Amino acid sequence: MKRHIVKELTERCLDCDQAIWVSGYQNTHRYVGYDAKLCRYCDIWLDSTCPDPICQYCSRRPKRPSLIPYADLVVD
Repeated sequence: MKRHIVKELTERCLDCDQAIWVSGYQNTHRYVGYDAKLCRYCDIWLDSTCPDPICQYCSRRPKRPSLIPYADLVVD
């Protein structure tokens, strides 16, 4: 089972001054994910995607953080 995991960072969003988070997934044996920072309040990714069309992180990242397909949100 995959769980979406976000972790709060000490950085602040320049648009809304709320905390910035980092996004990923955890399954039973390893940690995989989008490896990207986001603002949960603005619902935007703060890291741009890379140019590699088969990147395991960027190619699967939804357009907005709220569109992450796994609803089980765990805040570490």
